[in-house]
Amino acid sequence: MGEYDSDLESRLTTSPSDSHDLPAPELVTSLPPADERRSQDWDLAAGASNYLVLIGGHALGILCSLIAAWIGTRILGPSGYGHLALLLAASLLLMMTANWTAPSVVRFGVKEFVDTGRVAGTFWTRSAALGVNLLIVLATSPLWLRPLTSLVRIPLFLAPLLLVHLTAAVLWYHMQQSLVSAKLPKVNATLLTLERVIIVVVLSVLKVTGVASLRTVVATYIATSIVCALVAVVVLRRMIFPWAGIRMPLLGEMLKFSAPLLPASLVSYFASSYLDSFFIARFMTAAAVGVYAIGYQFAGAIMMAAILGGSLLQPFFISVAPEMQAQRMRLFATRVLPVIALGWSVLCVIGAAIGGHLLVLVFGARYDGVVPVLWPLMACVAIGGPVVAGYFPIAYATSRTHIVAINSIVAASTNVVLDLVLIPRYGLVGCAWATVFSYLAAISVTITLSDRAMGTRTAWTGIAALPAVGAAVVAMDHGPLVAIGAALALAALILAIRREPLLEGVSILDRVVRRRRAGTE
Repeated sequence: MGEYDSDLESRLTTSPSDSHDLPAPELVTSLPPADERRSQDWDLAAGASNYLVLIGGHALGILCSLIAAWIGTRILGPSGYGHLALLLAASLLLMMTANWTAPSVVRFGVKEFVDTGRVAGTFWTRSAALGVNLLIVLATSPLWLRPLTSLVRIPLFLAPLLLVHLTAAVLWYHMQQSLVSAKLPKVNATLLTLERVIIVVVLSVLKVTGVASLRTVVATYIATSIVCALVAVVVLRRMIFPWAGIRMPLLGEMLKFSAPLLPASLVSYFASSYLDSFFIARFMTAAAVGVYAIGYQFAGAIMMAAILGGSLLQPFFISVAPEMQAQRMRLFATRVLPVIALGWSVLCVIGAAIGGHLLVLVFGARYDGVVPVLWPLMACVAIGGPVVAGYFPIAYATSRTHIVAINSIVAASTNVVLDLVLIPRYGLVGCAWATVFSYLAAISVTITLSDRAMGTRTAWTGIAALPAVGAAVVAMDHGPLVAIGAALALAALILAIRREPLLEGVSILDRVVRRRRAGTE
């Protein structure tokens, strides 16, 4: 790889406006905001501020989610909160059957936005596909709704609300993807935060007035999704109206792009905490589901920091001129991503050490079972971070969605088998370790397929997750302090072995940041 590294670094840190197919810099700065976002230069120039807003909004969202969970447990108790978690899990499973074309909105919407300044063609074409999928799911509900609620132990009286929640959640997610395709990540982050704030406010009112119940709590989640989706329509109105019709050639491309994602979306569910919840409910109790849901919610909130980074990278990779796209992706994967992965792994260890005791402090002694569970869950976050922040955005931007599909199949099959083996014997901790092993299997396959597609070697990106995995192992018998020490020792060892490539990655990140700062002064 040495023959192209220096050239790639100069390309990454060179302003994309130097490319022959872009307007001159002085013209770009004079464009209206919507047109300015169409330039690939905007993704780098606004990248830091976009990410800070996303992280800030997400931090507030985490706080609101914890408050909402705290209020929910006080209103419903562990069993009631477990039933709420099971309903949300069932809704997500059903969403997979209707939402499998969602990633195509960003893949083709960004391209349309760069070319025209609108996303109407992509929006309405995908809306048609979504409408057909959702209609099929709802129309067939008399056949599967009662067996599903019985299987996952959801009270039958919640069955109609499950369908309503499904519809609201699907439409809201479609609008989120549309905002990303129009390069409006700050608006998307604001609305996601607003959703959580509204939930907290409404749940607080329900608790104070004494009219809270499982029905009203579920209805709160439904109403907030609908409100935020409507606000997104108002924001995007000039980019999606007037109606652009259904573009059949585009529909064909979107379906071809999304085809591997249909089985992947269904199968990936079986690697998630939602399936874990069903197994826990089967082998343990609804209260145990509530404990696990609290831990997984914390870990998922941390994982969102990596997902948000990936959400900014995908539009950038799509916007880059075709002749530069492969080179920038290879440099990012071989030099920048390993640095991010190693730092991310150490941060996950700190999160595990602090998070478990924080959750017990917030939710009470009844949830002390979350402490040993959080160590392996945060190891999962360390393993999955490079995937969602690097490998997946590259796969989506290059239409290699089969990599995402294979990742999901490997993770899901491993998780199902290990859940059946480990949960009856080791309980919640066994469930968490089943997820760790499924993530390890999946990232191994993902790295292999991605390296083959890009012509690179990025195995050290996966190895960078070892500090978090090692800490989770050590924490089982020796406590958090020894676990942190073990993680730092492993991180130091990796740094010593890969010192030059890692320092080169740090240098590249530093140059990009310095160039962006210089461009804004």
